[in-house]
Amino acid sequence: MIVGTISIAALSRLTRMPFVRMVLQSHMKSSLIEIVIAISLCACTSPGQDYNIIIDSKLPLAWQQASVDGSQAWLDVLSTGKLPLKLTTVIGGDCTGSSNEICIVASTSQGIVDIGGSAAMLASTSRNGMNQHSDIYIALDKVPNLSQIYMGQSIAHELGHAMALGHTQADTLMCASIGCEEGNVKPTCDDIDQWMNIRGITQWSLPECPYGGSYHFEN
Repeated sequence: MIVGTISIAALSRLTRMPFVRMVLQSHMKSSLIEIVIAISLCACTSPGQDYNIIIDSKLPLAWQQASVDGSQAWLDVLSTGKLPLKLTTVIGGDCTGSSNEICIVASTSQGIVDIGGSAAMLASTSRNGMNQHSDIYIALDKVPNLSQIYMGQSIAHELGHAMALGHTQADTLMCASIGCEEGNVKPTCDDIDQWMNIRGITQWSLPECPYGGSYHFEN
């Protein structure tokens, strides 16, 4: 999350982005803080399609595997097509803060609170929209006996945020509430529609999604 000042010219450019327009419209009567937080979560530069994922070696083996599974869930759907996704995954590498780097790190509930999240969250993503670097924090003190499928699903969801996706309707991987995804471990066609749209592609199809998809943002 980026906190700071923003010029009128930069704000003008931001408001032309579909995600930011939606946020501003839905928060017109909300507090300035809500709007600033919403803007800080958006992509300040166009999001990419090539990322390096660094998995913290301090994560338990189950979470390391979940991180690999979550990455593969996106690749299974998006590794081909008009805008192929490229993910390079390394366990135990060094996070440098570089562009298009996603770091999945061991943390705690308090650690998530410290970056502006809620103590109830299992995981939270902090994203720098200027260089597309993200840190995904995993609260290891939360619910220790999670299923491998649920952990992989959680990582896949947070990777969506790291790639600039926002929360959407129920039955999508990117829906906001626990249990709303109906067991979707892989991104749905509606999730892919958002991934494509924020990268400027409005007309697309994949073998898994011959008719494309449709989404709307939800908090």
